[in-house]
Amino acid sequence: MRGASDHTIHKELGTFRGALKRARWLGLFSGDPAIFRAEHSPNYEPRRRFLTTEEFGKLIDALPLKRRLTVAFITYSAARDSEWQKVEREHVDFLSTLTLPGTKTRRAWRQIPLREHEHLGNLLRNVVATLHKDKTHLFEPWTNIRRDLHVACKKAGIDPVSPNDLRRTFASWCWQQGMPPARIALLLGHRDARMVERVYGVMDSATLGQDTAKVFGNLDLPELRKKLCSV
Repeated sequence: MRGASDHTIHKELGTFRGALKRARWLGLFSGDPAIFRAEHSPNYEPRRRFLTTEEFGKLIDALPLKRRLTVAFITYSAARDSEWQKVEREHVDFLSTLTLPGTKTRRAWRQIPLREHEHLGNLLRNVVATLHKDKTHLFEPWTNIRRDLHVACKKAGIDPVSPNDLRRTFASWCWQQGMPPARIALLLGHRDARMVERVYGVMDSATLGQDTAKVFGNLDLPELRKKLCSV
């Protein structure tokens, strides 16, 4: 773990202790998993990069045609990098939902309402209509996705993004439009809304300004300027 961040070490040790607890329950280990603890703080600052709708349009235009649908799909569905590659024909029900075959957590295998999500539905109709009949997976493998995204961002004149930043874009847009954090968490495959509130609740200054104006506009406050002038 040389060079690894405190957060990464904390997570890896937690996973290791969980495996030892399981081994002890099976009679394969007799020690105390708690001895494998280290003073590494899990308190880290997660990335907060997401795309504005204008940046999203620029990124799409800067990508090769065959990659545009993949990037749009990740952004519209909040699919993890390990999930979008596994989506097959059978996961798409245009009258109901898109099933994302996640494996990262217990809630990762989830369904995205498709009939009401017109942007995602239209995108998938385009993909399915052009998919060769012998293929089951909707999207081609993309081994250099991170590098290619950085190249496209540079071409588009915007700050670089990763596949996870595209997923964060979905969540940020949902948050900014007022979707409750618990529902965003369900769509992301999170266990609860805490990560949503911690990461995706950090909005751009324009949105915060609009919210602040709305709050103070509804308050019956005294006209301070007149009071100051009368002093």
